[in-house]
Amino acid sequence: YYGYIHKTVKPLLIYLAGYIVTALIIIVPLLHYGFGYWFNHGQPPHTSRLSAGDFFAKLFEASQWLKFYTLLSIIVLVPYIKDLKSFIKNERLVFFTLLVAGILTEAAIFQFTSYVPKDNNIFFHSFAFVFILTLLSELKLVQIEGTRQLALFTILVALWWSQSYWKYVETKFYRLFPVSDKRISPTGENVVNEHTYTIDTDTTPQPKWVRSNLPVFKKITLPPETAEGINRLMHNGQVISKVPNNRILNFTELTPLGYIMGFQAEKGSEYPLWYHLGVGMFNKQKDMYIQKIKANYYDVVLFENIPTLNNFYPFEIRDTLQKNYRLVDSFAAPRVSPNYGTIEVYITKNK
Repeated sequence: YYGYIHKTVKPLLIYLAGYIVTALIIIVPLLHYGFGYWFNHGQPPHTSRLSAGDFFAKLFEASQWLKFYTLLSIIVLVPYIKDLKSFIKNERLVFFTLLVAGILTEAAIFQFTSYVPKDNNIFFHSFAFVFILTLLSELKLVQIEGTRQLALFTILVALWWSQSYWKYVETKFYRLFPVSDKRISPTGENVVNEHTYTIDTDTTPQPKWVRSNLPVFKKITLPPETAEGINRLMHNGQVISKVPNNRILNFTELTPLGYIMGFQAEKGSEYPLWYHLGVGMFNKQKDMYIQKIKANYYDVVLFENIPTLNNFYPFEIRDTLQKNYRLVDSFAAPRVSPNYGTIEVYITKNK
C-alpha cells in the first residue's frame, strides 16, 4: 500500500530483504539442531491444521464477536469510503484499517488452528474496539476528553470484561456476601432460587483445593489428593533413594517435581520440549523413550494418565512402563472434570 501511494517499490524490497535476512539470522544457526524437523510448516511428521471446512464452520456457527466487530467497523467506515479516492490517500486511516482487518482475519483462523483454550484469540478485541472508538471519536459521535471521561470509559471497559478477573475475587466476595443454598426456609417453605431450582444427582463432594507445603508450589492450590500424593512421593524411600542418580523422566504437568527430585534435563536436538504426541513430540521421540524404558535407563518415571485426551502423554509409553517398571504409587492429577487424570510413580525393577 505504501509503495502504491508513493509510487515506489523500495519499501517492498526493503521489507522482503529484511524478512529474509532476519529469518536467516534466526534459522541458520539452528539448522544443526534439527530446525527443519521441528519447524517444517505442516509437513511430516507434523500435520497441517489448516482447513477450509473448519474455517467456515467456526465462522458461520460461532464467531459472534468477530462478525459483530466486522459489521460495526464497516458501519463506521461508511462515511469515509463514500469518497473512495480520498480514503485511499488517507495513509493513517488505511494503515489502521488494514491492521485491524488483518487481526480479525488472524483471529478467525487462529480459533481453529490453536483451539485450546477456547478464548486464545482474545487479543482481537483490543484492536477492533480501539479502531471503532477512534473512528467514532473522529466522527464526533463519541468524545473522550479529560480525566473524568477517561476514567468513566476505563471503568465501563473493566465492567465489560469483568468475567476475566471475577474468578480471582469470587470466593472472597462470597465470604463478604454469603449466599444460602438451603432448600427449606426457616418457616418450612420450599425455597426455589438460582442455587436450588435443580436437583443435583451427583452427590460426590467437591473438596476445596489446598496449598502444598513445598516451596516450589508456593501460592499454588492443588486438589487435596494431589497435595497428599506429592507429600507421599517426597517421603517414599523407594523413590528418593534413587534421586542422586538423576535419571528421572517426568511425563506430568507437575514440572516442579523434577526440580526438587534432582532432575537433570537430557540435552540434544532429539529431545522434545514437551510430551504431547503429535504436538510437542512425534513417533521418533516416542520410540526413543520406549527403548530407554525397555532398557531400564531411568530410575524413576512419573507419568500422568489422562484417558479422555488424545495422547496428551503417549499411551504407548504407559503400556511400556507397566511391562518393564514397577508401579509404587498413584494419585490424582491437578485437573477438573471431564478430563481427570492420575499421576503414576514407576521405579525400575532392575536397580
